[in-house]
Amino acid sequence: MKRSRLQRAAALAAVILLLLMFAATLAVGLFGGPGSTDLLKALIFSDFVIPTAMYGYMLILRHRREKEKEEKE
Repeated sequence: MKRSRLQRAAALAAVILLLLMFAATLAVGLFGGPGSTDLLKALIFSDFVIPTAMYGYMLILRHRREKEKEEKE
């Protein structure tokens, strides 16, 4: 399966975004003051929700592509 440059760039951007989110969560957790509790909660929530949403989106796209491929045959 050949990937376009746009798909590779989007995948790389997603990986960088996730790594930056994890690093921000770690930094706020280790060095944040007492007022950063809400920010830490939001970052932890984002660390779970965004990758889960991305995985779900990938599953839906894969299912649609397979369905379209079957309809062509």
